[in-house]
Amino acid sequence: MSSHRSRPSRLGRVITRYVGLKTALGRRFDGERRVLQALDSFLRTDGGRAADLTPESLSRWTQTQTHVSPTVRRKRLQIVRNLCLYRRRTESACSSRILDSFRPAIRRGRPTS
Repeated sequence: MSSHRSRPSRLGRVITRYVGLKTALGRRFDGERRVLQALDSFLRTDGGRAADLTPESLSRWTQTQTHVSPTVRRKRLQIVRNLCLYRRRTESACSSRILDSFRPAIRRGRPTS
């Protein structure tokens, strides 16, 4: 995150490492960076610097995304999910509870013949 802005949330340090990794690997990550910065900004205003990403805060953030199309919301959630997967791999104390938020609410059964 930029040094001229206020201090990042707890997740902000993870976002900085994640974006740094992706750009070091040659990815153009501008759109993803903006989505993650918006999430970090939301977490700071929602719960202060100590706020972390929880299923509840993710749900509140998602509710602020109603002005965009469902496809854009899905892409933004995919970006956040990828960040959560990265965090789970790099932080041993990271809970995977947030990843449960990304599972579909309805499980599709096998098609019947």
